[in-house]
This record gives sequence, C-alpha cells and structure tokens, in this order.
Amino acid sequence: MIQELPKYEDTWTYYGESLLEYVVKVADQFWYDPGDSYIDEITNKVVCESLPSSAPDIFAYNYSKGRIETEKVHMELYESDDIQRTLEAFGLECSKFWYLCLFLKWKIDLDCSAARTLPQTTKEELNRLIDEFAKLNPKAQVTNHFTTEVPATLTFTVEGSKAITICNGNTLAIIGAAINKFYEEIGEDNPFLEGFSYNETAQINLSTRTKIFLFHERLSWFINPLKAKRGFHASKDKSLLISRMIYILGICDDPKLYTDLNEKGNKQNQLKGYLSRYKHPKYWSF
Repeated sequence: MIQELPKYEDTWTYYGESLLEYVVKVADQFWYDPGDSYIDEITNKVVCESLPSSAPDIFAYNYSKGRIETEKVHMELYESDDIQRTLEAFGLECSKFWYLCLFLKWKIDLDCSAARTLPQTTKEELNRLIDEFAKLNPKAQVTNHFTTEVPATLTFTVEGSKAITICNGNTLAIIGAAINKFYEEIGEDNPFLEGFSYNETAQINLSTRTKIFLFHERLSWFINPLKAKRGFHASKDKSLLISRMIYILGICDDPKLYTDLNEKGNKQNQLKGYLSRYKHPKYWSF
C-alpha cells in the first residue's frame, strides 16, 4: 500500500521528490533553513530570510539507508479501513501522509534528543535591567547631576578581579540612560539580542508528553485547513486522526489514543487529556 521512496546515493537528489510533497510543506513551515539577514530601510529592523528546509532530503536519504526507526510502528492499523477512509475523506494520499507522519516522528525525536536548556537571552536580561533602572526615576538637578527616588547598588565583577560596587545615584542614572539608548538604537528585533553561547546550555530530557505536543502541533497545522468530502462515510475527526497516528507510530504506547475509549467503552478524548496537562518547557535544539 505504501509506495517506497526511491533510493539515491546523494541527499540532494531527493529535492522535488513527489512523495515528499506533504513533508516539504510542513518542514518549510517549522524547520526552514536560515538565509541572509539585512536591515529593512523602512522599519529599520533586522529581517532574516528563510530558505527551503533541507530536512526532507536528509530524512529521505536516512530512510533509504534504513536509519529511520520503524520497529514500534503498527502498520496494520495504518492500513486499516478506518484510517484509509479518513484519509480519503480529506483527500490525502496514503503514501505522502505516511511519510509526513514518519518524518515528524523522526525530526521531533531528533530535536528532543539534542534539546538543551535555553538560558535567558540578552534581550530578556537587558529588559530586566532596564525595568530596574526605571524604578530609580532619576531627576536632573540644576547642579548638573541626577538624583534618584530610591537608593540602589550595582555590583560588577570580572573573574580574578576585585568587584566594583556603585551606589552613586548620578552614576547609576547615567548607566541606565546609556543602556536605554543602546537598546533603542540597535532595535529590539536585533538577532544579537537573542543570541547565547552553547556553553550556557545544558542537556535536558524531554518527556513523551513533549513529543506528543510537538507532533500534534505540527500535524494540526497541516490538516486543520482541510475540508472533508460531504456524504462520504468515514471518521472526519481530525483530532482522532492525529491521536491514532501518535499510537500507530509508537510515539506513545497508550492504546486509548487509538481507540479513544475508556475502560467502560465510552468515548473519551484521550489526546486532549495529554495536552491539557502539558506545560511546554523552554529549550533549544540544533
């Protein structure tokens, strides 16, 4: 039932492969390759261009080499009449949708295995600092200095050197004004404000619930705009289709994600239960 991807010896050869049509659409949305950046002359903001994602080609090449895990896949369920009629109801091609779902599992697994804690960005730290300096509410005096409404202390330490402690309101007011001016001149969208060092991160273990959330988020983006055929007898529950694919692919081994029934045989939204108790962690991945 599933049409096999051709086997090529080079990754780039998969560019334009028709079986990857759905994969490319989702990958370009969530995993696009970064292009050049420039300053917009009108808005004076940094604009980062995006290039077509290279992830689909890498996925197809690894698949052809047998490097994509499929041991936990319930292929018999994917090929069942229930699933196939749902796909047909939404006008989805069986093989293309399969490769999309398998791609999502592979890419999310890859991202989660490489996930690292995301430290505070320069932008976040500067905003905190600016907010604190604003509390000083400095006032210029005729004697050419600033006074502050509340006392404050700023301590700066370079490793191996003696700490510098500043309590003078005039000096603190000038430092605060300098930071504000710098922030305004470079623009809050400047990519340097979002940067951080790899050494500032640490590996983080992401749960199955994270993978469920990400899979649901990406696949929902793809299928939510689709309209089902009228008068076609099939399940047209998009959330149930996603839930079933999570179980079919082995992302989670909870069979209720496929049956959507509780112990008493009553219908329940098992996927909604997973998502409602989920809190997305702050992390960064390659």
